[in-house]
Amino acid sequence: MNIRAYLSLSGRRQALFSLFIIVVLILPTAYLFSQQALQPDAQFTAPKRETRVIQKKVEKETLVTPDGILTKAYQSKKPWEMLSPFAPSSYGSGEEMISEDPDALGQQDGLIIFGIQW
Repeated sequence: MNIRAYLSLSGRRQALFSLFIIVVLILPTAYLFSQQALQPDAQFTAPKRETRVIQKKVEKETLVTPDGILTKAYQSKKPWEMLSPFAPSSYGSGEEMISEDPDALGQQDGLIIFGIQW
């Protein structure tokens, strides 16, 4: 074997050794550092919010409540259906809008146009 063949063979060995160094030592190190660069706040933990119990608002009953035909018409979405004889029974019978005579039980005295209950 002459010197040229030996030198060319050692050049290949050197190339393989340097490739081995790159693959085995440098690439895993670069991978670890790149992981840290991708997650710069890996040690950071965000502060937690305080949890509060949500309380439902309780509606208070008013002492004085308005009542009557005008009040129901104002509160309804379709007031013209109050006059319809073909309206469903879920709308009510309308008997609560009739005033009764306190002296004669069971006799109707008139319609309640606007009234206040307490």
